[in-house]
Amino acid sequence: MNNFILAILFTTTVYAQDTSTVIIVNNPFDHLVESYNKNPNAEDMTLLKIEADFNNDGLLDIAVNGDAEMGNAGTDWDIYLRTKDGKFKLLDGMFFHPSAITIKPIKKGQARLIAYHRGDPNEGSIAEYLISSSGIKLIRRKKVHVKDNMADRT
Repeated sequence: MNNFILAILFTTTVYAQDTSTVIIVNNPFDHLVESYNKNPNAEDMTLLKIEADFNNDGLLDIAVNGDAEMGNAGTDWDIYLRTKDGKFKLLDGMFFHPSAITIKPIKKGQARLIAYHRGDPNEGSIAEYLISSSGIKLIRRKKVHVKDNMADRT
C-alpha cells in the first residue's frame, strides 16, 4: 500500500544544484535553502514535499520539488533517502506527477517506481525505475497511446 504525503512547505529562494557527488545531510530542507540561497540569480519558489518509502527499507524518505506550479505532466523532484542514523542521502532527481506513480517493493532496500509520463492528451509513456541506496536506474520505458484501441485503427 502506498502512503504519500504531499504538503506545501514554505517559500524560499531556489536554483538548480549539481547532484553528481554523494551528499549526506541532516535535514533536506536546510540543505536546499542553504544551497539555493548561494545563487545570486535565484527566484522565489514554493517547495513541495512527498514522504514515502522510495527504496523499501522501512524508513520514510522525502522527495522535494522547487516548482509548486506543477503542470499536468508533473515536475522534477529531488529524492532524499533516509538513512538508519536519521540523516538523508540525496539521489538523482526524477520527473513525475505525484498522482501518476506507484512504488512496488522488490526486496529490503530496493523498490520499483512506476510512473506514467504524460506527453500530450493522447500519448505518454510508462517508465519503470529501480530505486536503492545506490541510486535511481531507469529499467525500461514504453510509449503508450491513451485513447488508442483496435476500433480506432480501422
